[in-house]
Amino acid sequence: MGVPNSSAEIESLDRWKMDKVEARRIAEEVAQDLLTWPPVKIGALLEEEERREVVAPSGTVYSVVIEAVDVDEHINEAIVLVMVDDGGWSAFKPLVEQITVPIVLT
Repeated sequence: MGVPNSSAEIESLDRWKMDKVEARRIAEEVAQDLLTWPPVKIGALLEEEERREVVAPSGTVYSVVIEAVDVDEHINEAIVLVMVDDGGWSAFKPLVEQITVPIVLT
């Protein structure tokens, strides 16, 4: 295809771009919700990630993956990653929000 030459070609490429503002809003909302989860539930994310779909106000369906990584078992904290993509090219490089939360290991 080469370099886009017309505004129509550029608009065509824009359809493949994820709305990063909308995706960031979703990631932040999910991260805020995670702060209310009990530490045991966060600890369970170390074993198995959680996947869900979120429909944004624009109608776009976003895939959300929540995954935890153990930071230090001595301080009982984990880094939780919230990864958001719209199923297009962004699935190869999702938007990521990171928070640190207390956990209880079972």
